[in-house]
Amino acid sequence: MATAIPVTLALTLTVFYLTGYTLNRVTLFALIFSIGILVDDAIVVVENIVRHYRLPENRGRSVTDVAVEAVDEVGNPTILATFAVIAAILPMAFVRGLMGPYMRPIPVGATAAMLFSLLVAFVVTPWTGVRLLRKEIGGRDHAAEGWTTRLYREAMGRLLHRPALRYGFLGMVVVLLLGSASLVAFRWVQVKMLPFDNKSEFQVVVDMPEGSTLEQTAAATREIGDVVAAVPEVLNYQMYVGTSSPYNFNGLVRHYFLRRGGNVADLQVNLVPKGDRKARVTTSRRGSGRRSRRPPRGTART
Repeated sequence: MATAIPVTLALTLTVFYLTGYTLNRVTLFALIFSIGILVDDAIVVVENIVRHYRLPENRGRSVTDVAVEAVDEVGNPTILATFAVIAAILPMAFVRGLMGPYMRPIPVGATAAMLFSLLVAFVVTPWTGVRLLRKEIGGRDHAAEGWTTRLYREAMGRLLHRPALRYGFLGMVVVLLLGSASLVAFRWVQVKMLPFDNKSEFQVVVDMPEGSTLEQTAAATREIGDVVAAVPEVLNYQMYVGTSSPYNFNGLVRHYFLRRGGNVADLQVNLVPKGDRKARVTTSRRGSGRRSRRPPRGTART
């Protein structure tokens, strides 16, 4: 497990990096979800290798031959179980609409973790097991405890019977927990509810004073549109006066689709592709992208 989990998670994080996913609560949930299922393959392989190694009929045989035979015995059911889990998770990646892009890291991460765990269980785990078992073969009884078991028994025995070591170990765990949490508090690691994104559109919500006529709202919105159109990165825009624009995920959460009346308007602004935009964008504390060059203050908000 000490080898399978770090290797699998490192490979899964590499997939996230190559596919452009950031570190956020959704991708972190995918990793946490994957840990519970990626260890199954390695556990099955390790337990079967140890079982075959301790069988009396395998005494004197090569450790490599025993490991190959053990892996071959559980290979087919392990592959079947892994792909059964993938078949249950992967369809979530093809969800369309508003929730699809936000939830896609979960099936992508879990599927990558399961595939890598299968690869690690069949390659890395037997390789590590063979080398550990070879160190334990040294003229002793075939079923005697190895050095790893003795080391574990010695460490756990001291923790259980020596209060100073026990509380010291607990304190170290608490310090490490607080240290990992402080990475978020000091913004050394950025974590947010939804993934960071750089979409080629944004929405300007206009709220005029109560009692404003539809013509006044339209005139104010048109002035905002003239300012927005002067920005080089803007491709075009649409005005929705007195009614709501086609809402996105953000509008669904904030109920923008309920906006009606002569004093409300929306400005849907479409930008050129992000590869063609050179304007610097800063991120506020809530994670909303804002240009460093801002229009004059008024009743509009993005």
